[in-house]
Amino acid sequence: MSQGELSDGKSGIQLLSAARFVIPRQHLHESEVEAFLECLFGDIAKRQEELTVRKAASVVRYLRLLELQGVPNEVAHRSSREIGEYYLAQSKEERCRGQIAGEVAVARIIWGEVGQRARVKHSGKAKALGFLRKYATYFPYYSEAVIEFVEAFELPPGTQDPFSYSPGFRSKTRTGGGNRRAKNDLSERIYAAYHALRRENIERLRQRIAGVLERLNFKPSSRRSSRQSGWCDENVNDRLKQFERRRQREIKRQTGQESGPGNMRLFESWRDGFVDIWISDFRWICQGKLVTPGVGAPPATGNR
Repeated sequence: MSQGELSDGKSGIQLLSAARFVIPRQHLHESEVEAFLECLFGDIAKRQEELTVRKAASVVRYLRLLELQGVPNEVAHRSSREIGEYYLAQSKEERCRGQIAGEVAVARIIWGEVGQRARVKHSGKAKALGFLRKYATYFPYYSEAVIEFVEAFELPPGTQDPFSYSPGFRSKTRTGGGNRRAKNDLSERIYAAYHALRRENIERLRQRIAGVLERLNFKPSSRRSSRQSGWCDENVNDRLKQFERRRQREIKRQTGQESGPGNMRLFESWRDGFVDIWISDFRWICQGKLVTPGVGAPPATGNR
């Protein structure tokens, strides 16, 4: 899910509040509820270890070599003649697989991630100019323009590096964001599921969420007072309360007010936008439907 806006700090809630004015109010049809839960909990995002330049460089080089000269495992230890015959007879599909590996290796993904997020101490002006002049022949068409730019511009004192930051949560459908102290975004998804279903007056919300988590074999946090093993109403409720308390603390820190109707309105606005984003992402990613302003599925029926 594209929940990159959910990072801690002032910008997170501001962006999500603004999202309410972009994404219309979303509702789940009764027929969508199970698919929504399966989609939501079928791709839990985890906090990834940071990429390092050295590790990334060695893997990139290997993938590039594999793209250009790789052969199937069963061919690799045959004679030079047989390997040569394989190259000549290599299918278009096999060449395509190699190109995908090479594309991942080159700056598009791995190098892009390193450049954006690896913890690298940037050089100063003099060192950058020395490097650019020494290796100008590596980028001959751009060297003069780049050197002139670096000569004419300078970083102001105290400039912050926006690139060396935590990679955040990662999954097939999510990049970045989330609570910096959490290992995954499961609590966030439980909260989204609960309030999306609550919006439609679905019965037995916590039990229904617990059932999906049990079915998908998620291991719950241990709870001393619980008499049940595995996911249950109490486990889900703990996650809901913890996630909500943290969001409320963030709002108090931003507004400078301990409590009051203003904080409550801001929180409720954030929560509405938060649910709208998760439902619209479900339709876009899992169902392949574009959310059109003013258009939403009709609400599900049922009693709380």
